[in-house]
Amino acid sequence: MIQLKQVCKSYYGENNLPVKQVIDHISLDIRSGEFLILLGNNGSGKTTLLDLIHGELQPSSGAIFVNNQNINELSYYQKKTLTAKIYQDPNLTLSDNLTVAENFRLASLRYDAKRMRIGLNEKFKSTIVERLNNLSIKLEHKIDAPIKELSGGEKQIVSILMATFNNKNKILLLDEPTAYLDNNKSQVVMQLLSQLVNCEGHTIILVTHSLLLAREYGNRLLFMKNGCITKDYADDMKNKLTITEIALWFV
Repeated sequence: MIQLKQVCKSYYGENNLPVKQVIDHISLDIRSGEFLILLGNNGSGKTTLLDLIHGELQPSSGAIFVNNQNINELSYYQKKTLTAKIYQDPNLTLSDNLTVAENFRLASLRYDAKRMRIGLNEKFKSTIVERLNNLSIKLEHKIDAPIKELSGGEKQIVSILMATFNNKNKILLLDEPTAYLDNNKSQVVMQLLSQLVNCEGHTIILVTHSLLLAREYGNRLLFMKNGCITKDYADDMKNKLTITEIALWFV
């Protein structure tokens, strides 16, 4: 599904000399259907790694493959069709003055030829309601409400579901999606992500600073330090970890 081969990312200064190496020779295989949690101190390279996989940044060396396609050889537009990224602030991907249904419709047309009208009708609204109900998301009564009337947690849920539209590879990259949410809202978001993995076969890479969420969710846990992956626990080995053991990684 996703493969990194000796990937490095450096930033350069005068005379093209490297000033800082943010990603240091990372090789990584991520299987289809994995829910991977990425932990690490500030500046360890977590967000940069997401941006490299999403194609927002070009590696200084090494190669990144998504579904056997070397993304370094693709255009910017082609890279963007391979994965979807969700940010800390859902307002970055939502249109506040449009309704929930209109935002969903725009997301469904993301890679289609653009027309003057977005073609929002009752059939499409019914599709949204059915999807919300299937995922036990209680938002069907708000699909005609402006996005700006939703709570922060509701906005993040809409942002995540929008990212699943036209996402043929079912790959979601999330950069601290619960950073602005309280614990209850964070749990709702994480439960939704678990459903997308377990029920719909999505592959998820999620960056977080929450040790509790990292311990409770996902089937694989990575820890980054100084641009390298220093810990990698999956399945039963991850489930045996305690919060205290994970906390010691930061020391």
